[in-house]
Amino acid sequence: MGRLFFTLKFKRLIVIKIYPKIYPLMVYSNIIILGLMFDDGRTTERGSMHLIEFIKNNRWTVLFFVVLTIFRVSLIGQGHRFDLDEDRYLNALYFWIEVAQGNFSHMSAYLFNAAARPGFILVSLIPAGVQILLLKLKMISILDLHFFDIPSFFNVLVTVANSFLFLRIAMALVSDYKIALSATIAYSLLVNTNLYIRHLFPYDYALLFFFMALWIILKGLKNQQWKFLAAAICGVFSALGGLIYPGYFALSLVMTIFLAVSAQSQWLLTLIYCLFFSATIMVFEGMSQACGVSYLRQLFILSHTVDHGSFSEGFLFLMRYLRDVEGLVGGVSFLLFAIYCCYFAFKDTIKFKWLLIAVVSLFSFNAVMGLVFHQMVFYGRTLHMYFPFLVLATARTLSLVSNLKWRDYLTKGLVVCSIVSFVPFAYTYLQLSYPGDIFFKYVARVPQGKILWFAPPMQGNLDIHPEQYSAVLSNFESYDNITDAPESLPSNMVLTVSKPHPLNFPAYTFENFSPQERAMIKSKHYQMQLYLSPDSIDQVDHSLHVAFNPRLPFVYTRNWVGEYMGDR
Repeated sequence: MGRLFFTLKFKRLIVIKIYPKIYPLMVYSNIIILGLMFDDGRTTERGSMHLIEFIKNNRWTVLFFVVLTIFRVSLIGQGHRFDLDEDRYLNALYFWIEVAQGNFSHMSAYLFNAAARPGFILVSLIPAGVQILLLKLKMISILDLHFFDIPSFFNVLVTVANSFLFLRIAMALVSDYKIALSATIAYSLLVNTNLYIRHLFPYDYALLFFFMALWIILKGLKNQQWKFLAAAICGVFSALGGLIYPGYFALSLVMTIFLAVSAQSQWLLTLIYCLFFSATIMVFEGMSQACGVSYLRQLFILSHTVDHGSFSEGFLFLMRYLRDVEGLVGGVSFLLFAIYCCYFAFKDTIKFKWLLIAVVSLFSFNAVMGLVFHQMVFYGRTLHMYFPFLVLATARTLSLVSNLKWRDYLTKGLVVCSIVSFVPFAYTYLQLSYPGDIFFKYVARVPQGKILWFAPPMQGNLDIHPEQYSAVLSNFESYDNITDAPESLPSNMVLTVSKPHPLNFPAYTFENFSPQERAMIKSKHYQMQLYLSPDSIDQVDHSLHVAFNPRLPFVYTRNWVGEYMGDR
């Protein structure tokens, strides 16, 4: 926890003012939500859940979710805006800035300024609103990269909610509490499940809406009175999931197939689902047209950009990701998943199997589109929507083992494999340093003209004058502009910081890189290096107080212009 906030001002804010209120609230909220989820009708005379009895009966579930929440909170202190795609979140901040300035005619345009992700900007208005409010109250400063801990904190809430919903879906699938909880532990401790929490990405928000859609339709299919309403809500939530992140629109097709082949009155339920799904999309298309753009056209253009990687990997991408990123639990989960697909799927009688079959078909289609037609490649974020179903198939396999003794052994073994894989990941991930964090700690106030960024095409000896620079930064880029360390530097420069680049963490190399590029990054072991002149502290302009320009970057970029919002 000591690594969470290394700036003293923000540490005082978080530790003294916020954390003592947040942690009890989060723990108590976990218990309340779990109680509502597992309420089997045992209520007090006043109709409220008897929490003590619930905790006693579900102590392992409560303990797991409390520990999981605390771990995920510990991830949010660094790494924000490491990827350029995270800057799309800024549109939510710009939206509130336009509102504060009274420019109501301009604010809606920001919903459609995020590469076909209007839903993401819409849900991001909540954390962005909290940021702007705290900024106005002078409780935080835009000068701190920890300004973005707030949306990361909301990521924690969303991912914990995803784990809650996953547990409920697993219970509906296997009807065995131990297996469902073990599967939830396995899913919640995957590297891929936790990777995006500290970043400003839409993936977990999109999954939340798809999980809610799936849970609602599963409940609705059991209740004839409101199954049509459930299909309508499912259609809206599925559309919102795709509007948040268009890469997950394919899950809407999976839901359609599941409804079409598994529900009574299939054609009518499927029709209602499709109508409400389409209506939601058309509402956003109408809003975009009012802003002078076309959301559907943005989708079409975006669909032709999924090519940063290797078309040749196809099915191998999943295998390599499980091997290099997930480790032991990845191999075990895939083995059990393969057993279900090759053996148990033919014998399974539950309708839920059609959902798993649809997901496998979708993954195969994506792989073929890349291998044969060179239309799309896989990324780690693409697998993010497949992993829940891989683990659900694993849980279903365990539930179909007829020998109760072996079923119990395998269930416990899955948990052990998850913990064995999770511990080294958690240790390594918590130790990572990011360019933005180092930049803000050491050189955020060094004037632009005193900073030399070393990255391609600059290589070899640096033809510079030592007295011109207070700091030289090597490999302080995100993905594309990393290189070997400079061969020579001015004699007055002192190596102050040297830490592994985040790309040394294997999971990050499965975003936008080919196998050859991943192998090169692994062999190079790139280092972030910061060189400072001995008198650099005297050269720092501590009186820098410049008005915030909302059209300029909030934090570091290579085109840093030194304009800030607020004071330190």
